[in-house]
Amino acid sequence: MGTPLSSIGVRIGYLKETVAPTPDTEYPDTGFTHIPDLKSTPDFSSAPNTADASTFDNLEYTTYVELLKDLGGALQFTANLTDAFKSMWEDCVDDASTIGCWFCIDIPGIDDSVVFFGMPSPIGMPALTANSLMEATVSVTPYLEPKWIETSEGAVADPVSNSSPSQGSGTGTGT
Repeated sequence: MGTPLSSIGVRIGYLKETVAPTPDTEYPDTGFTHIPDLKSTPDFSSAPNTADASTFDNLEYTTYVELLKDLGGALQFTANLTDAFKSMWEDCVDDASTIGCWFCIDIPGIDDSVVFFGMPSPIGMPALTANSLMEATVSVTPYLEPKWIETSEGAVADPVSNSSPSQGSGTGTGT
């Protein structure tokens, strides 16, 4: 029996890319800059779409074929709205430029991390409610499929110890 895990210590980061990756590009496993104050991620466990493949031979039940999974468009992350978060998200959007950037969700106790390539959207003005915590929802439009990949220890580093994001994974040429 496995040991249940909690979300304590989850780290989410981004990695600047200089060349737009292709579907056969090797996903990076280290060098992500930590984005502080994030508190929720989207659900990447969507069910695949299906198509009716029934024929005249079916007498009682419909037969289906599995198609692509749909993440539902832009992926939304929630954060406590702080100066540190706002500044780092703005850096992420600037670094993404017109190409996009890599994102990594690193979970303590699991050897693999979820990594995907996408385009972050600029932070907007969140709704405000009296006597409540200030939160922001930010979006990333996925360009490449999210994958569980084995990542290096410390794949998501604090900006203090990694003052600027890597200038690409070194594998973003699709070769």
